[in-house]
Amino acid sequence: MAERRAKRRELQVHLEYSFDRLLTQKLVDRKRSAPKRLRLKYIDAAPHVRAAFLMIAAVLLVSHMASGQSLRSRIEEHHRLYVPAGDGTFATVVALPGCSGVSLNSPATDEGRPGDEGDRLFRTHYPKMAERLRDAGFAVFLVDYLSAEGVLNACGDKITLETIAKYITESVALVRESSFVDTSRIHIIGWSMGGRGLLEWLQARTAASSSVHSVVAVYAGCAAANPWNAFLPTLMLLGGADDLASAGVCQDLVAQLPEGHQVSVRVYPGGRHGFDIEAAPPIAEIGGGQMPAYDEEAAREAWHDLVTFLVPVE
Repeated sequence: MAERRAKRRELQVHLEYSFDRLLTQKLVDRKRSAPKRLRLKYIDAAPHVRAAFLMIAAVLLVSHMASGQSLRSRIEEHHRLYVPAGDGTFATVVALPGCSGVSLNSPATDEGRPGDEGDRLFRTHYPKMAERLRDAGFAVFLVDYLSAEGVLNACGDKITLETIAKYITESVALVRESSFVDTSRIHIIGWSMGGRGLLEWLQARTAASSSVHSVVAVYAGCAAANPWNAFLPTLMLLGGADDLASAGVCQDLVAQLPEGHQVSVRVYPGGRHGFDIEAAPPIAEIGGGQMPAYDEEAAREAWHDLVTFLVPVE
């Protein structure tokens, strides 16, 4: 712990020194023996530039700190737990956000990348879904694997699906040790990139996992996925008009699964990417022509399908 604090301080000093140099010379090309080197062309240090520089510095600092931690310790540091009121044990959901990340701390972290409306919409959505699940009687373990990896936004595959799969495995092991968890009813839900990581995790299963009851992939892209052999109850909630995660590609994938698979697919015809984000407008163009949008009917049906799937029939 003391060594990590010393390294963190060393990096902070280096970043502060580099910023001072940025204000006074045309090129910074430090070759000192520090944890990170910054090579930045000279620019005016206007307020927005200062803010951008500090954001880069923060990401570098988190990344450097994460490199010296075990996977479990990073998960323990970067998650939020939602537990229903009352005693006893609860069915528990391990929840994974999409590539925009998730805000677990305060409104100050809601925005994600400056000026990116998509980041804000998605980052604030997942805690709301966790609260809904808690109110429906589930404990929820919401994993911020982006912050744990020192990444502000993972869109563009800045975190591999294999890495997300490792977070799933370790998170499931972690919640199984909690006294409030009904270990016979552990579920996994992944939205968007979190769902893609979940499909990667499924591919590594050779049989039904004794530690997981069921899994749910919500508007998860299937283009990079391969068929799996784990006969684990699986629900896919997809938007028929999703231009990021094609429902047709996922349906083709499911058609290749072995006979007897336990995968159910629900496609909501008008649903776009993020169809369950109530705060989103009916349609919003967010970078590169991508158009996530809220669809009230799809969101209502998807929630009903989700809860019906998770709650066992007595």
